Amino acid sequence: MDIAQRQSIERELEQLVYRFSHCIDKRRYEELASLFTEDGEFDRVGQPLHGRAAILEAMQGRHPLLTRHAVTNLLFTRVEATEAEATMYVA
Repeated sequence: MDIAQRQSIERELEQLVYRFSHCIDKRRYEELASLFTEDGEFDRVGQPLHGRAAILEAMQGRHPLLTRHAVTNLLFTRVEATEAEATMYVA
């Protein structure tokens, strides 16, 4: 993979992270669940959720508090054509 391909993948994933944060803060849970593959996993504060249906059910059960997730320091530690790993701060 050349640098341009890696940067393109990183940019798409960065936008995915931001879309996730906007969806959760705006309580758009169906859209949030659609960001995952059918067999996707979401570790929600130590509670692993498996699949879109489980993710959607957990999100719909959230307390109706106003939230604003701020995401910073997004660092990709591995980027491949079909998988990537990153760390970030979420406040």
